[in-house]
Amino acid sequence: MVGGNAQFTDRTAAAATDATSQKISSPDFSTLHLTSARKLAWSEFGSADGLPVVFFHSSGSSRLEAKLFHEHAQRAGIRLISVDRPGIGRSDFSFSSTPEPFARDLLELLDHLRLEKVSILTLGHGVVYALALAQLAPSRISGQISLGAIPCGPLLTARKTGHLKSLMHRGLASLVRHGWSLRERLERNSQEGYIETLRRELCSFDQRALNSSELRRTILSDRREAFLQGARGVAQDESIGLAPFDYQLADLSLTVEFWQGRDESYRLGRSAFLLAAELPEGRARTVSRQGGYFFFLEHSAQILDDLTKTPLALPIAAAA
Repeated sequence: MVGGNAQFTDRTAAAATDATSQKISSPDFSTLHLTSARKLAWSEFGSADGLPVVFFHSSGSSRLEAKLFHEHAQRAGIRLISVDRPGIGRSDFSFSSTPEPFARDLLELLDHLRLEKVSILTLGHGVVYALALAQLAPSRISGQISLGAIPCGPLLTARKTGHLKSLMHRGLASLVRHGWSLRERLERNSQEGYIETLRRELCSFDQRALNSSELRRTILSDRREAFLQGARGVAQDESIGLAPFDYQLADLSLTVEFWQGRDESYRLGRSAFLLAAELPEGRARTVSRQGGYFFFLEHSAQILDDLTKTPLALPIAAAA
């Protein structure tokens, strides 16, 4: 990533520290034995009896990424349910080339938790998996907020760039899955040097945010958790994020609000706007004043407050 010119104010510094000063000292988690006999792991943050919101972590991360929203979720009255994808953290690995199998896993989890309807919060390419859930079971989703830039492969396919480019991006996704050099790079970057790599690649706003020791600890604990089973799950997760959508985005009626930082747009383009334009109910905004990858640290309160504005159905009644 390249640097930008965002200014890091005292207010932003305070927000970054506040958003990452978590009280949870250990990665507590629960597991569900799916009908496939695999284990699915999740952790919960925020308010235990709050409005249910499923969190989709970004690439190279785990369920612990949701710690970044814990304090504001508590204040907003949100129960943030963050799930490890296959082979990441504590969830068992299973081979897949599309996000749909994980979406089916999530439906089992929602039934297990007796949640008839939830809202969605995604970071980075977690949006690919969230849209797969919306395509599979639209009646279970109230609304969605997606943060940050997204992969280019699904976008290029959505914009109908032709069969050849679609095949090329499927080939790229396969190379990501099977590329041992990439896996070795991912494993190396998961160590302590990962923070310094971020400092070099991210914009000035993000570099200042990384001065927070709490933020650094959260990032490193999340990264270690993501690679707990090795790089196989992370590599597969990355490849699925690069693969084309295998359904029509125009068929999705879900309301999705995209937020993207200004300086992230400079490097990765206005990808959130491109995807929003493909969805019938997609909207996008650029955070222009403080706009790096970690823009959400200052805006978490507003983001989560927006999620509470959509009424949710009550949990499914427990069987008598």
